[in-house]
Amino acid sequence: MPYIYAREKMMSKKSLWFVLIVFLAACGEAEETKTKTKSPRIRKKSVLVKPTTNQKISFGEQIVFEIEKREEGSLAIDSFQVKGLGENLWFTGNTGSFTPENPKSGSPKINITVYFGTEKESLYPKVTLLPSQPPTRYTYKVINTFPHAEDAYIQGFLVKDNYFLESTGRRGSSTLRKVVPESGEVARNLNLQSEYFGEGLAIWDEKLYQLTWTSQIGFIYDLEFNPLGTFNYTSQGWGLTTYGDQLIMSDGTENLYLINPEGFTTNEKLEVYNNEEKVSNLNELEMVEDMLFANVYGEEYVVIIDPETGAVRGQIDFTGLRAQATNKPGADYVLNGIAYDEKEKRLFVTGKLWPYVFEVSLIEKAEI
Repeated sequence: MPYIYAREKMMSKKSLWFVLIVFLAACGEAEETKTKTKSPRIRKKSVLVKPTTNQKISFGEQIVFEIEKREEGSLAIDSFQVKGLGENLWFTGNTGSFTPENPKSGSPKINITVYFGTEKESLYPKVTLLPSQPPTRYTYKVINTFPHAEDAYIQGFLVKDNYFLESTGRRGSSTLRKVVPESGEVARNLNLQSEYFGEGLAIWDEKLYQLTWTSQIGFIYDLEFNPLGTFNYTSQGWGLTTYGDQLIMSDGTENLYLINPEGFTTNEKLEVYNNEEKVSNLNELEMVEDMLFANVYGEEYVVIIDPETGAVRGQIDFTGLRAQATNKPGADYVLNGIAYDEKEKRLFVTGKLWPYVFEVSLIEKAEI
């Protein structure tokens, strides 16, 4: 009797396992059926022939549009509309062309709406607009050399009333400083809280705006370093400078953000390109006359950018300047820091943990 009971119990367990397996298989089939019966992707009726995908188009060059219907017998293309190039463009038929009058560098978000009688569909071409001319090349000449504190991990750098104003980085040692150029003496110092990594610095409306790296918070001070408030942003904070009634901010990419200082909202985003490719790792910024100078992190050159278009108009080769400042290797000692005295027309450059600031003049290179 015990044997029969045990056998029946074992058979009962087998039955349960069988039912469970059948149930799981049915669920799997149902899921597979559900997946297979998912609505298929709607096939486009038209295809974009021109511009080609990822086509590079120089400023002043005509953009040619050509659209073909995908299948024989389908409705003919009546017209199409193009948005995203600064104007609302309409073309009859399936072809058209347009030359942007005031192009900006980068990859505009273009939307083409194609009309077939009462029907329509959208196409999204990917193109890159580039400056038509290569950057003008410059080298430099050192005019003056000034002593500087070697503990200053320079992130923001500017000139105001014959003083250097500096934002230095590194968590636990970030500062806001006022420095006497001739002696390197720190005339005023404010330590940031240890969780903040100081970054770019700019003056707007007689107030100092200081970024932090990854905290997505910035600080506002008066010129005596008294706190006035804070502001927020969604990207990393790298470089900052004043541009008319706006600020320009970099975040370590090829992007620049034109900022309304009141509320720190973004008015416009620019993409920085030379005549061949994008220029990334944009760091410390400074307006020099009507052009934007930008350090490229880790490089021994500075790019000169048109702040209206994002086009790189010049490139300054500072090779050898770091060697004049320090023989210490590594990313902690890179070129970073541009300041321009607008009244005296003097240009200053320095680097992270450099014991010197250099006043320089620029020399245009002969064409290679």
